Amino acid sequence: MASSLIRLLSLPGALLLSCAAAAQALSDPTLPPASLRSAGTDAVASPAPKLQMILRGPDDVHRALIDGQWLRVGDLLPGATARVMRVTDSAVVLARGTDNETLELLPTIAKRPARPSDAARDPPP
Repeated sequence: MASSLIRLLSLPGALLLSCAAAAQALSDPTLPPASLRSAGTDAVASPAPKLQMILRGPDDVHRALIDGQWLRVGDLLPGATARVMRVTDSAVVLARGTDNETLELLPTIAKRPARPSDAARDPPP
């Protein structure tokens, strides 16, 4: 009885070990073919900075959350050669040497004046 129980419990363990060994032999399916890869392309290019949030404090100073770092005008982006030049309610302007880059918080949404609601035009009697 004990030996059949040991055999029964060792079977899933053996299956798990064989699956783990097979998984280690698999290559990353998202990598390009080896013929397209070269020694110079192994380095990953740094992604563009991502504007996540803009806050306007009580002192009317805008702060921007870029790649997880709170920055104000004049601050340098961590690990980059860009400096924060301007922060508005909806965008941040970065300077990289002589080039400027604008990061928009919601680039597909345009501000427009609100229409007065029907309740505002016709007050109750």
